[in-house]
Amino acid sequence: LSPPSISMRLTMMRVLSVIACMAAFQLSTVQSSHAGVRPHLMMILQDDLGWNDIGFHNPTLRKISGNISALAEGGIKFTNHFTHYHCSPTRRSFITGRLPIHHGEMLSGVTNDDVDLRWQLISDKLSGVGYECHWVGKGHTGYKSMAHLPTNRGFASFTGYLSGAQSYTSSDRWHNLLPMSNETEYSSDLYGDRAVDLITSRDVSKPFFLYLPFQAVHSPYDPVPKWNCNDHSCHTWEPAYPGVYVGMIQDADLAVGRVVKALHDMDMWDTTVVVYSSDNGGVSVGNLAGNNYPLRGEKHSNWHGGSRTASFVSGGLIPPALRNTSSALRMHIVDWYATFCVLAGASPTDNSPVAPLPVDPSDPTKDIYGANAYPGVDGMNVWDELMKGSPDSLAVHPNLTLSAQVILMGEYKLLLGQGSVPDSGEKTPHKDGWRLPNGTWLAVPAEMQCGLAFGPNASYIPCLFAEADLREMTDLAPANGELVRDMWTALNVSLLTAFHSRSPPNMLGPCNAHCAGEYWKHHGSTSGAGPICGVPGCRNNSAISR
Repeated sequence: LSPPSISMRLTMMRVLSVIACMAAFQLSTVQSSHAGVRPHLMMILQDDLGWNDIGFHNPTLRKISGNISALAEGGIKFTNHFTHYHCSPTRRSFITGRLPIHHGEMLSGVTNDDVDLRWQLISDKLSGVGYECHWVGKGHTGYKSMAHLPTNRGFASFTGYLSGAQSYTSSDRWHNLLPMSNETEYSSDLYGDRAVDLITSRDVSKPFFLYLPFQAVHSPYDPVPKWNCNDHSCHTWEPAYPGVYVGMIQDADLAVGRVVKALHDMDMWDTTVVVYSSDNGGVSVGNLAGNNYPLRGEKHSNWHGGSRTASFVSGGLIPPALRNTSSALRMHIVDWYATFCVLAGASPTDNSPVAPLPVDPSDPTKDIYGANAYPGVDGMNVWDELMKGSPDSLAVHPNLTLSAQVILMGEYKLLLGQGSVPDSGEKTPHKDGWRLPNGTWLAVPAEMQCGLAFGPNASYIPCLFAEADLREMTDLAPANGELVRDMWTALNVSLLTAFHSRSPPNMLGPCNAHCAGEYWKHHGSTSGAGPICGVPGCRNNSAISR
């Protein structure tokens, strides 16, 4: 099947409908009322957790993920919640409310400008209406300038690290605007304890927002100190779940348990909303876990195993009738930006003061943004639909672009191939198959060639799957050529709105990478990695100020 030209396959009305859905303009949701409650809000991100790696999906693991599983069972579990297929884009999507096509699908280096400084982050929104906001854990969203650091973006504090991966006991961590030297506590313990301290010492006159992105269970697979496999009978689920990985899951679970206890102890639970999600699917490394059964594929792939994540919403604000229920509502992690804003009484929009130009399907190279425009928020307020227990899975996102190769339209998923961003170099053929609960893989049959191509010059053979085909085993494309062409055209149209950060130079400040590296080392960084623009004392190659 040849790719369609970006032209006449959709009527202009349908094209504009797709774009309008992606733009997700929500002025009406500002008027939503929640009985005057300004809830405490929490987002917990687990890193690289597979669909089958947690007790609320896999009873075998209930004994080592009891706190998280109990949270899920006290709330609404999601069966249709999407993220990006790997780390940074998911994190940027949550804090900005924009889909990955509107900030990029690449991984963020420490010195990247991947989050436009003109945008209001979720923390800017919430702090602007009186919330006390804190970020505890992994960063990985790009910190080219001092202005990109969390405490310059509406967070009252930041404790964590800036890069994508490091040792769980690394001393290369940050607190607020400086490196945090000589702190080598195992990260899940450190971040859990820090979260508890913030909850118990908060300003009780303000509502509270905590963003808690754990490092676990991302590589490296560092053993949890004092965690003994034999003491926890972990041999009962080996080899699918080796002891080190089980210990990492349980240590994060114990941290979550301490956080929830603190919320109860501080009489905050009844007015708290907790969202929990993995940032992407699990990934297998050697015989270590990262199991997405029954989903196909894993992290780095466009299959469901890469982006359909273990997730739920819980907290005292969930009505009793909805506790221990499931929702098939199609949603994306971007939606929590808008939902949190509406719950907090903030506007869920962040529109450019200068409107982007209309897309031109006949000119795919057209820059619709220029120097002064940018895309608005894509996320939608999902709270009202969740509270209704709506059976309509398409009520919020009838159309949703997940990546440059995947669009969901109605009850179908079009998958052209796999991502071509650099991190997809980790992709190997077996990751296109199905991992079984025992950890072994089922390979893709020779006759199933759709969706396998990847790389910058990939020749796509598109797949079309029904939404009900959870395992993505039945390709409907050969019998539905017109639908494939319409969806491919809609995907191409949505990609005409693609954007990457263009933070103005005056907001970045002077940039001097060498001086900045020396500055951060002087202040305790072991790597010297940190912002390179707007760093104190670093102007025009000048010596650092001490």
